[in-house]
Amino acid sequence: MSYRLTTRHAGPVAGSVVKARSPFPLPDHSGIVGMPLPDGTPTVVDNTLDGVQVRTFEQFAEGRAVEYVWVPDAVEQQAAVLDRAYSQLGQGYNLFSANCEHFVTWVVIGAPESPQLRAYVVGAGLLGVALFALRSFSGRRSKSSV
Repeated sequence: MSYRLTTRHAGPVAGSVVKARSPFPLPDHSGIVGMPLPDGTPTVVDNTLDGVQVRTFEQFAEGRAVEYVWVPDAVEQQAAVLDRAYSQLGQGYNLFSANCEHFVTWVVIGAPESPQLRAYVVGAGLLGVALFALRSFSGRRSKSSV
């Protein structure tokens, strides 16, 4: 297998939240470990540009290290997470309202959130303010030296 699973578990635990790590500044990718295929191949339910789908663990990982972010505490919790994840199959992708993190947080806690998107938006806003301030400062400086 070409993925590296970094966890205290021996193998994929259905209903768990997993994250495929990407090098900075690329965002990480999140998904829900699904039920294995009939041949035992582990799967992940995730939301990609193609929408919510079931893919093999290896397809989800795309060669990246994968780590567990959350593991269900009880069988009932596991069943509820899997029911919600599979109920979204075929739903579309939207970077701002239905990305992989929105999908995972809705499945687990019932509210779609994307901390990575929020961080990128804040970072872009701060960069914009800094560039505006720098431009304003350099414009004043060049006018005062005339």
